Formats: sequence, structure tokens, C-alpha cells
Amino acid sequence: HLAGHDAEAQILSNIQRAFFTDHIGDWLPTLCDKVIANAREPFYKAMAELSNAVVGFEREMFGLDSKS
Repeated sequence: HLAGHDAEAQILSNIQRAFFTDHIGDWLPTLCDKVIANAREPFYKAMAELSNAVVGFEREMFGLDSKS
């Protein structure tokens, strides 16, 4: 029953990790840092801080160092 889903879950996790490392994880932290440093509105600064936190969580979940 669930055994077949383990393989599918692993495939999807690998796809998610690849997308993160190849795309989002590459540019989003830099963008967020720039928004945090230059935002005139607290909302945008808060959203950038939240996004950075999510990126940090994803890095931990995928076992990546802070610069991968």
C-alpha cells in the first residue's frame, strides 16, 4: 500500500531539491537581502525576512550548507 508511495515521494523530493538548488536557492537570498536593506515599507522588509527564513528551512531540510 504505502511502499509504492515511498519511491514516488523520493522522486518528488529529488525534483523539489533540484528546483530549489538550481533556481530559487540561487537568487532568492540575494534578492531578499537587497529588499531588507532598501525597503521603505515595513511590509516588504518583513516579506523578505520571511522568505529568507523559508529558504533557510529548505536548506536545512535538503541538508545544504548556507551557500549551496
